[in-house]
This record gives sequence, structure tokens and C-alpha cells, in this order.
Amino acid sequence: MIRGYDLLLVLLGAFLLGSLPAYYFSATEVSGWILGSLLLMAPLAILQWLRRPAWRSLYPFTVPGGLTWPQLLVFLFSALLALDLMDFLLTQLMPPSPQLAANLQELLQFGNPLRGLGVTLTVLLLGPLGEELLFRGVVYHYLRATRGVTEAVLLSSLLFAFFHPGGYTLQILLFGFLLALLRWRTASLLPPLLLHLFNNSWSLLDVNSPGLLPGRGEPLWWLLVVPGTLLFSWLFYRLFVHETPDKSGIADA
Repeated sequence: MIRGYDLLLVLLGAFLLGSLPAYYFSATEVSGWILGSLLLMAPLAILQWLRRPAWRSLYPFTVPGGLTWPQLLVFLFSALLALDLMDFLLTQLMPPSPQLAANLQELLQFGNPLRGLGVTLTVLLLGPLGEELLFRGVVYHYLRATRGVTEAVLLSSLLFAFFHPGGYTLQILLFGFLLALLRWRTASLLPPLLLHLFNNSWSLLDVNSPGLLPGRGEPLWWLLVVPGTLLFSWLFYRLFVHETPDKSGIADA
């Protein structure tokens, strides 16, 4: 059984170890990003070794409950478009520092094949997996068991945003909130992990394949994101407001 101080030590260890490479690597060095993503998961491995909690209770990579795969994929794709619109509007209202935007752009660039492999590995596997295991896994599970669903969703989202200092705070907070809602609604880590992966992939394509995706603010982009956001709003209402897990027979893990 996980105790409160176990969670505190895991969060503290993950924060310190995950940010440690920032002191030895430049902000745009992918090797530091890879190392930080790996170190983030070290406290989770130690917790598993010491406490031996049931793997499936902490990390339920099961078939999402209450949703068919076509329904889930439509929701994830519409969420991706809505998140892109949200990020665009919030960036216009609260633009990040030019240095932060430039560092993020440079960090995501493939460059040579070896760097491209490292960026892809981190963006599509290490980063999403480590963060989902920590926030929608251990943190959500403990808070859900001790405080209830509302606190689990809200506090895990706040902690997720806290672990991403430097900019885009509101976007990250809202993104974490949606990921936590998916974790609750489906009783599985697969949907939030997939959305996290899709969102990162969208950013990766946007930086490295100019012209493949419509540019933000262009007419084609608006034709995609506006209907996509409307569809997402309707699906969000259907999934999280109109149909609750209790009505659909989903037992949250």
C-alpha cells in the first residue's frame, strides 16, 4: 500500500532528478532531455521495488471502459484540434518569452539522424510514458483512494503543471486536466497516454515538417480546428457530463 510520505518522496525525487540535467546540459541539448526523462522514472521504480504495489492498480493499461476504439480515436483527434486552437489563442493573449519559444523550437528539431532519433524517442515514448506513470498513475491512484475523484483530477493536474515551469503554464494545466479526466472516465492509462503521444507528435511534425500541417492562422487551419473544437465540445459533454462512469458501468481503478 502506498502511503502519503511515499507519494511525497516520489514527487520530490522525480522533480529533483528530472530537473538535474538542466544544470549540466544546455536547454536545447536532447541528451539532457533524454536523461531527465529516464531519471524521472527512477523514483517510480524504487517505489515499486520497496512497496510492491499491484501493478494493475497503479498503472491500468487496460482496454478503455465504456468507449469503443472508434469513439475514442474520434475524441482524441478532435481533442488534438481543440488543444491546438486553445494553445494558439492563449499564446496570442499571453505570449511566452522569445527565448523560451526559440529554445523549444530548437529542442524539437531533428537535425542529424542521431539527434532525430533521440528527439523522437523522448517525445513519443520516454516523456509521455514517464509523466503518465507518475501523474495519472501513482499520483492519481493515491489521491483517488484517499481524497476522491475531484481532488485526484484537480491536484494531479496542478502537480503536472508545477513540473513544467518556465512557460505555457495555463496550457499545460488545462492539458493535464483533460488527461486526468480521461484517466477517470475510462479507468485506464491508455487514453491519456495516447492523447499525450498524439499531442507531442503534432508539435514534432509542426517543427520538422513545415507545410505538412496547415500553418496556424491560415484559412485551412481554421477550417480544421473550428469544426474539430465544436465536435470535441459535444463529445466532451457526452463523455464527462451527460454520461458518467456510474451510468455506464465503469469501475474506476
